[in-house]
Amino acid sequence: MNVNLTNQKLNETRFVLLLISMLCLSTGLFSKTFCYFTLIQDPKTWTEAQSYCKNLGSKFVFNNAKLTWRDAQLHCRKNHVDLASISDGFENSALVQLLTHNYSQYEAWIGLSKNLWLWSDQSKVSWLSVKWAEGEPDNTDGNEKCGLVRETGLIGDEDCFVNICFEPL
Repeated sequence: MNVNLTNQKLNETRFVLLLISMLCLSTGLFSKTFCYFTLIQDPKTWTEAQSYCKNLGSKFVFNNAKLTWRDAQLHCRKNHVDLASISDGFENSALVQLLTHNYSQYEAWIGLSKNLWLWSDQSKVSWLSVKWAEGEPDNTDGNEKCGLVRETGLIGDEDCFVNICFEPL
């Protein structure tokens, strides 16, 4: 058996496992059983391999499908995640950075809904972590019971049946 070939295969396997672990960590799913990953067939340098990593360093992933809040939540849960919850200023800043630097023309659903304003995973809202747009939440026409992040990165409330892109965790 060729020792060099065996070492090369071992290194490729380690790289793929490292890449999978990094993707799990970057999507915030390390403790869950489901992770997104891409098997890289040919050896790559780290710089080349980064093109396979989406949102490396961020737990938020943007989905540009336009869905209602409930349909966006169902899509996320079908894939073992949920709409984004913002637990602190750091996460709010990460979300703002993702949207403003990559998707500035979009608004996106987040996991905030007005059942006493809870996150979709039923965790309580830390009001210091939610940066509302001026005048929000305003509950226009009494129908705005779902949260979204605006192009500015600030949070607003909206009718849950409007089709908007969404932000899975």
